[in-house]
Amino acid sequence: MGHLHKFEQEDTFINEIQTHPQYSVVMYNGSMYLNDRAFEGQNLTNGTVNLYELNVDRAGGVDKIYPWVYKDASLTGLRTTNREEFHSASYGDIITGSYPMTSSVVREYFPAYGAGVPAADATTAIKDAYSAARQRLLALTNTLNHYKHLSLSYSYENYQISTVTLLSIPSIIFGSAIKKGSVDLKFYYTGSLIARAQDIRKNGELVSTMISGTTSGSVIGTVLYNEGFILISTSGSKGDLNSTAAATALNSEVDTYAGTVAQDNPRWQYFGAYSSGSTYASSSVFTIDFKGTHNVPTLTMFANAKEGELNNSLNPTFISSSHTGSRNYETITNPARLEEDVNYSLTNTIQSPFCSHSADFAKQTYISQVGIYDDERNLLGVAKVARPVRKVEDNAYTFKLKLDL
Repeated sequence: MGHLHKFEQEDTFINEIQTHPQYSVVMYNGSMYLNDRAFEGQNLTNGTVNLYELNVDRAGGVDKIYPWVYKDASLTGLRTTNREEFHSASYGDIITGSYPMTSSVVREYFPAYGAGVPAADATTAIKDAYSAARQRLLALTNTLNHYKHLSLSYSYENYQISTVTLLSIPSIIFGSAIKKGSVDLKFYYTGSLIARAQDIRKNGELVSTMISGTTSGSVIGTVLYNEGFILISTSGSKGDLNSTAAATALNSEVDTYAGTVAQDNPRWQYFGAYSSGSTYASSSVFTIDFKGTHNVPTLTMFANAKEGELNNSLNPTFISSSHTGSRNYETITNPARLEEDVNYSLTNTIQSPFCSHSADFAKQTYISQVGIYDDERNLLGVAKVARPVRKVEDNAYTFKLKLDL
């Protein structure tokens, strides 16, 4: 039998649960894979996350769903529409976008500036660093300097004129922040792990563990955990990953990292160079492991089954088969009210531990599910228990229900 009870003020509360899902990004031979997922839709590229799950499997020739707005006096547009296109449209024109909207980890490579510039002309190198080619890196100046109290490795001066690899992780993947100390970079060459960098101090410094190289323990970059950026900057032998001590001469361990026919030895500055131009680094594999931080708002509800309540059932077997009267639960004895028949004979489901002995009668029900209703008694959800809970009149139970908002 359904019993409606109103949640009291102390029976419900909202809090947040912080989760740290694990992510792994693999880059190899022109392709990227996120958590080893591939071929999740014919209109999705491997290594991407889809925002709205729209047009994922709509084949060619099938109309696609797309966002659109009218250009009017409110000047409302789409973020994917550039400013020139928006201003060239006439009032009343329909401005459209496209789905699916995806995002993925992006690698950007900034070559060194000012190499070989005399000290007297150092300002020339600094001006070159501010060129349009490094504007995205320049935009991180204040952010990097803000974390200098954690480590001097964050100083923008370390990246101003040197070779920099910038890895951008979208927030749709990691959530509110990357978990500190969880970033783990691995550099493979012909299937062998040759280098690894981790934030072992949990201060944002990526410390290199040279598996086959000339040095170890060097800081090769930093992590901006709240913003989702990984910066790698090395110079000289610090970044060289050859298995031999020759840091300047090419040997048999080479790959195409720059997107041209030219080849070079494995170096930290080439980390993530899985796709550059039309030529790929086919002998190298790069992996990025990290944990995100997702704050999930959760509604917790306590449904109370008090003593002396929830002791009736609409199950026909609740009434004893020996009852000779009407099988209806309620008999109308007055047009203005409903009155239960006091002569009902209920089934005694209490079992006696003794042989050939009947236990004394007692009401007993089994709670199998708890329904959640709104103020208008519309069913919003049902919580089911794995096994029905036995309820007698002198027992009380509290069911804890949790719902992610």
